[in-house]
Amino acid sequence: MAVAAVAATSCGPNKQLIATQTLAEANQLTQAGQYAEAFAKYTSDAVSCVPMDSTTLRNATIAASSIGKDSAAVAWGTRYTSRGDQPKLKALEASYSRLGMNDERTGLILSDTTSFFGILGQQPVLEIK
Repeated sequence: MAVAAVAATSCGPNKQLIATQTLAEANQLTQAGQYAEAFAKYTSDAVSCVPMDSTTLRNATIAASSIGKDSAAVAWGTRYTSRGDQPKLKALEASYSRLGMNDERTGLILSDTTSFFGILGQQPVLEIK
């Protein structure tokens, strides 16, 4: 049974432990505002064998957007919904904006207008114009 679980993650127990620890470190770095260091850990080969949970995807989105790695931010940020998560939504909105993905940005704003009232400081419909 343990072999099947290891095979499903495509890495052995030691590599899986290292990956889990690396992601935990990356999450701590993101919380500390050390986005470049966190991004390096999120994109390292050490973490390639374990899936990211929603907390890690959230933090990876914020870290990537904060250092202008917008394609990565969009890739991670669109993998789960985040109604009410203003920091993640703000990061994803900024990345969409910098990438010129206006339709996606508009859709994001309209998907959670309540959160965007706080982010944009005005009615989102006015911001979309």
